Amino acid sequence: MTVVLAFVCGAGSAQTGIEFYGSLNLGFLSLDDGEQTDDFFVDNTTIPSRVGLRYVGPHSELGNFRFTFEVAIPQDSESFAVNQNFSPNFTDFKFERTDMRLFQLEWDTPAAGRISIGQGWMSTFLEGSSDLSGTNNIAGSNMPINNGGGRLIRTKDGTLTDIRFADGIGRLFGSRRFRVRYDTPDLNGLTVSGSVGKEILDDDDNQTYADIGLLHSNGDILDGVEFKAAVGYSYASDSADYVNGSVALLHRQTGLNLVFSSGGYDDGSLYFNGKIGILRDLTGYGADYKTAVALQYFQGEDFGVDDSEIEYISLSVVQNLGPNLQLYATHARQKYDDPNDSYQDGSATFLGLRYQF
Repeated sequence: MTVVLAFVCGAGSAQTGIEFYGSLNLGFLSLDDGEQTDDFFVDNTTIPSRVGLRYVGPHSELGNFRFTFEVAIPQDSESFAVNQNFSPNFTDFKFERTDMRLFQLEWDTPAAGRISIGQGWMSTFLEGSSDLSGTNNIAGSNMPINNGGGRLIRTKDGTLTDIRFADGIGRLFGSRRFRVRYDTPDLNGLTVSGSVGKEILDDDDNQTYADIGLLHSNGDILDGVEFKAAVGYSYASDSADYVNGSVALLHRQTGLNLVFSSGGYDDGSLYFNGKIGILRDLTGYGADYKTAVALQYFQGEDFGVDDSEIEYISLSVVQNLGPNLQLYATHARQKYDDPNDSYQDGSATFLGLRYQF
């Protein structure tokens, strides 16, 4: 349920509104490193729990104004961070500057596009995550990093290393910065975006960031086949640049869907991600109660350690219980290799729910 406060300013005037919104995305995460299993109650950091406040100004021929303020709900126990040596108390809430997600002003015009100023999404944010499968909450292209990515790798002889599974994966999924961003108007489903910004929430990061992204979403590419695609290039003044992109297809009648994404840094590291799934109303209760099932494969090469490689294979199920509630489950096999040693395979199992309000 979304709470909207509306103020009508007189006959014929446009309506303005203040909207309070948020979501809880919580569950149980179990990590197996080949010799021991650890269980955690965590926040799902693929789509973290958050609360926000949005003001939408009156609509006019000149466009409309929006202001958004959004923060993460700052549980210490987050699904990308927990591991065999780090099991924080879920109820230990410590708000930090990095928990601020959005603090931005937007001016949106039908003819000239949209300009955004403040803390918010860079243009390549989730450009590698086009998805029509209904499973992106628990099987997105960034899933290997977030849920179970903190698991420490164990060698074949049983030694627990300080290598996190996520160390074998690049963070090529965009970010939020304090930036100026411009998006063109929708051109037959194509939108072009560019942004320039700085990281103001981390005192140790003084880089300048810039990127450009293209997003295409135009309904049916073929009769009954929905299509979505994106590609982006990101520049950083003192670290590696990267490109990423993604394509998603959904056959509406059968619910069969495909996702492919890939990207890499200019130092030669790269990843491939593929997913095949089905999205159907199996309960007979309608579109808000669809069931989604997906099989995902992710491979990353040369991230962190030269000649390293990770593989992530998962099976995920999402059951929608109305427009605001999801139950979900996934089980993933995790494999890490590099030239320095031999390592045991591990796994991550996540059961959770997401409620939006």
